[in-house]
Amino acid sequence: MALKPTIYKTKIQLTDNDRHIYTELNMTLALHPSETPERMIARLLALCLEYEEGLEFSRGLSTPEEPAIWRHADNGTVQQWIEMGHPEASRLKKALGKSLGVSVYCYAKSTNIWWTQNCETMARLDNINIFQFIWDDIKMLAGWLQRNLSLSVNVSGDQLYISDNQRVHTMQIIRLQHANDH
Repeated sequence: MALKPTIYKTKIQLTDNDRHIYTELNMTLALHPSETPERMIARLLALCLEYEEGLEFSRGLSTPEEPAIWRHADNGTVQQWIEMGHPEASRLKKALGKSLGVSVYCYAKSTNIWWTQNCETMARLDNINIFQFIWDDIKMLAGWLQRNLSLSVNVSGDQLYISDNQRVHTMQIIRLQHANDH
């Protein structure tokens, strides 16, 4: 018998001071049996950082031709393609061919090694933003996960201020590559 995903009901009060976004997000997230809680919290934070109307989680790990998060235009074209982890350059080139822009959110302990090995290749790809979450922050926030999760996420510059009803955490987002740096 196949294992079923664990379902999380999330409510996020999102404030992005830089982009003047003030909204409440109510979502149902499925933690696939092959997904870690750390990846799920990183996906949730990436969605907050990139939030625009219509941005949504894809069907997930079981659909490898899709990104973790995306946004479509009314005509079906992909406007935003958001990857998690350490994707191959060939995957990002394909994503660029299918969308207007690509972002990558790295969250693992091995990100510095991956970046050292891939930064020159990534620099040749236009229209790609690459960010790094600090692993210790992601690991700690994964410990906050509950089946009914209520968070306040405040984005200001390269800082995220995250709180639930009991705790507050500040984390820095590291920009490894910006699309306009070329």
